[in-house]
Amino acid sequence: MTEKSISDKIMDCINPHALKGREGNNAVYIEDVWDCQEDARIYRIEYVSTLDGRHAIAYCRSNPWNRTEVNCGYSFSSGHVHSDGFICIGGNSGYSRNASESNLDLNTVVERARFWCLAFSVLKETGNFPQP
Repeated sequence: MTEKSISDKIMDCINPHALKGREGNNAVYIEDVWDCQEDARIYRIEYVSTLDGRHAIAYCRSNPWNRTEVNCGYSFSSGHVHSDGFICIGGNSGYSRNASESNLDLNTVVERARFWCLAFSVLKETGNFPQP
């Protein structure tokens, strides 16, 4: 059995039930996130992190509004999610899909991605994406 990385330990504290894996030199975590609305919609979010947990990015892999088109037809600037599921949560120069280029650590990315889930549901319900 391989030793847990720092990012694994961070994710264990955030969500011990998240699915954990590796892709190249990065850790990959998948969790289901409730949007905190009364009807409790569930999003599936994937995090890609460097093994030290210092750099991370997030993807929406499924949302309750449209399981296959995760941006629901919204532009990247409106829904803050690309058609490939990449979530714009700041800290990523040029919106690179390379986790090591992100200026945000795993803990911050998880917090912002969870906020994005709620904000995207608000966008779908009201037509406006709320600002933190």
